[in-house]
Amino acid sequence: MFQDSTSAIMAISTLFIFLISSILLIVIPFNTAQMSFGADNFTANNTFSQNCRQILSSLASNVSANGGFYFNTLGKDNATVYALGLCRGDFPTDRCFNCIDTSSRNIIENCASKTEDVDWGDPDRCTVRYSDKSFFRGMSDYPKICVYNTNNISNDVVDEFQRAIDDLVDRLVIKASKGFSKLKFATGKTNFTVYDDNIYGLMQCTPDLSSADCDKCLRGAVQYYRKCSRRATANNILSPSCIFEYDLRPFYESTAYDISLAPPPAVASAPVPPPHQTPPPPGKGEKNSTNTLRIAIIVVVVLTSICLILITLACGFFYMWKKESAVNIAGRGRRSGSPKTMAWLRAATKLFSQSRQGSVNHAGGDDSENVDSLQYDFDSIRVATNDFSNANKLGEGGFGPVYKARLANGQEVAVKRLASHSEQGEAQFKNEIVLMANLQHKNLVRLLGFCLHNKERLLIYELLPNASLDRFIFDPIKRLLLSWETRHKIIVGIARGILYFHQDSQLKIIHHDLKAGNVLLDSEMNAKISDFGMARLFAAEMSKGNTKRIAGTLGYMPPEYAKYGQFSIKTDVFSFGVIILEIITGLKNKDCSNPESAEHLISYAWKKWREGKASMLIDGAIRGGSEADMLRCIHIGLLCVQENAARRPTMASIVLMLNSFSTNLPTPTRPAFLMEASHLHDQSQLSSINEVSVSQPGPR
Repeated sequence: MFQDSTSAIMAISTLFIFLISSILLIVIPFNTAQMSFGADNFTANNTFSQNCRQILSSLASNVSANGGFYFNTLGKDNATVYALGLCRGDFPTDRCFNCIDTSSRNIIENCASKTEDVDWGDPDRCTVRYSDKSFFRGMSDYPKICVYNTNNISNDVVDEFQRAIDDLVDRLVIKASKGFSKLKFATGKTNFTVYDDNIYGLMQCTPDLSSADCDKCLRGAVQYYRKCSRRATANNILSPSCIFEYDLRPFYESTAYDISLAPPPAVASAPVPPPHQTPPPPGKGEKNSTNTLRIAIIVVVVLTSICLILITLACGFFYMWKKESAVNIAGRGRRSGSPKTMAWLRAATKLFSQSRQGSVNHAGGDDSENVDSLQYDFDSIRVATNDFSNANKLGEGGFGPVYKARLANGQEVAVKRLASHSEQGEAQFKNEIVLMANLQHKNLVRLLGFCLHNKERLLIYELLPNASLDRFIFDPIKRLLLSWETRHKIIVGIARGILYFHQDSQLKIIHHDLKAGNVLLDSEMNAKISDFGMARLFAAEMSKGNTKRIAGTLGYMPPEYAKYGQFSIKTDVFSFGVIILEIITGLKNKDCSNPESAEHLISYAWKKWREGKASMLIDGAIRGGSEADMLRCIHIGLLCVQENAARRPTMASIVLMLNSFSTNLPTPTRPAFLMEASHLHDQSQLSSINEVSVSQPGPR
């Protein structure tokens, strides 16, 4: 009966969404004058979309590192992406970086649906553009938009105002178009005696244009402004290849090259115009009501759909929980743990398993089949681990020891036995099951099953014969087995695994405890990230948060997390940077809270980098490979551990840096190695679990 009810609810939901969508398409057509270009109904192949995201994710770093202008391509054939970023010529590096980064984020989601797009930033002006066809060194004047001030010059002085602007822009066009290959930019002002004030102007072309094309683009922008609003006190004309701005108030940096012009003939004074206000682009005002109605209906459709889906899932979960409770109370089958606990776990596991198959209730399936395939009997695990003997122990982490086990069928697995001294153990256990059941990637350790028995909580993983990365890079004998090719493969594998759970998985996850000990190696030395016990799950639009309970490993924590509990995807980026430095140097990052310890690895690496002696950081045991490649990885590692989290690259841009040696790297800034020892020791919420681990997880 439940299956029929669920199917009915899902069918009604689908029908409702289809009907409303049809009404939207027929009654309220979309605005075809959107300020973006490329086919809206385009469906990008996965490679094109991935390349687009990667090249745009690293654009801000590349533009700011190359003097405000950068263009490049990524991919080949029909997956090739052409991208360009240009900052306004008067922007300092930090303002340039922020503008390009914001604009890139604004259009990065369009990679999957548009062949090309452009964004000019707001309120700062910069240009970010991508396409599936080359547009470098060619002028593009579409799309072109006009953003102007609704405050107008009075009719009786329009002619004088136009003469002043015409004199200004003519000189600006000449100056900007005669720029060089890195900058085609000019600013200037002229006195407008009617208002006893100046008119300030700015023009810029993408530097790859020829002087003739730049001149043509700018003069076209001037003509467009005259059609747009000749009386506006401020105006912005934006096109993919050039921009033109003017205002009665200074708006560009004082350090910009300025052309001062002689004032035009004086005329009678007029009232001072009202304060500056920037309106929406012309042509949109008359469509506001239509757009508002369309957006309102879309919101209603989305919210209704979400509610129906949640109701369906809630019904399914309740049904499964009641059924599993009845099964356990009736005593059918052998079960470990209380009936309520097992009902919850069986229902949750079934939902996760079936969601991957694309249905809530799989018709004709056995209710216990999926659960039994994941659940292991405690007695069989105890036999397989030789009663959890020390001889079978592979290691010990912050949440308990890990044992090697041989199952009755001969399969060798790894068993994590979670510590049972805290109530948080169960939450930790459930958290890892939920996460690992949904994560499937070649660079992540695969969860095979679980076991609940009284207070015992076990996780069963695939066994990786080469154990953890730290056992190689910090061992004077085993490190000799790691050639440069192998080390680079490990670095790239870790990066791809992090990128997967940051961006490409169904869930958005911050691992929170990345370190060499949590990177396992298979028989072919492929890296696999493990231990998601402290991972945090986020909604797709979230990227950061705060906590009062600090959990992780000292030496791998960024300062904003260790000191203030602020975490984000850049927390994992910092940890990854430390791992890179450890892999290349063979040195272990010291606990910086211990004043007696040797010099902190990040501090040591930064000092050698600043001295131009970065080659001294390379582990002498490395065989093969070029020194340039190793120095590039050190460079990437230092970018990851910068003190300012906003400066650290995203994992998408890191993967691009590691795989594209033609990509220019920005210069790293001061790293975050000065974490005050007294501050860390004063935090009562920190407690040492083992040699360097700190773990006290709170509610997720």
